Amino acid sequence: MSADDPSVWILPRMQAALVARTLGIFLVLFSAALLPPLAVALSYGDGKADHFALSLLVSLAVGLMLWLPLLSNRQAIRNYDGFVIVAMF
Repeated sequence: MSADDPSVWILPRMQAALVARTLGIFLVLFSAALLPPLAVALSYGDGKADHFALSLLVSLAVGLMLWLPLLSNRQAIRNYDGFVIVAMF
């Protein structure tokens, strides 16, 4: 392959389903990480628990919408897909 070969210039195809599934899993895990701050806000009664609860529910809902439809999608993550996942999260 030489530098004049157009096939060298083509970027690899991103596996959008794999990226969406992985982002969904990360969002579900992120929503689980909001449980301790929610518990602390509820125990202190500082009035901020509703903000934590809303953030938890939104991130959980979006994460499940991305993850559950793609449960059967089993592909290996390539380098290009990994970069996209890190940039989006």
